[in-house]
Amino acid sequence: MNSNEVERFGVIIFESLNDNEKKTGYNLYNTTLKYKQFEDNVLHLEYYNIENREDFFKVLNRIVDEAIENNYFYFLHFEIHGYDG
Repeated sequence: MNSNEVERFGVIIFESLNDNEKKTGYNLYNTTLKYKQFEDNVLHLEYYNIENREDFFKVLNRIVDEAIENNYFYFLHFEIHGYDG
């Protein structure tokens, strides 16, 4: 595969933070990346607020399948802190 074959290029943010924590992933998505998307109109963005392991793998598997089938290229960004339990 070469870069001429890529049909979509983007950033996908996964966020899983406690309710009392600043939503830094959403802030990145809604400010810096949205501006870059508007400026260049080539960057695909997705944001997911993940609440559990099952939701994470459901979304991740869909993204992988979509990327393989359609020749999409994504950077995955994780805003996730440790588990206290």
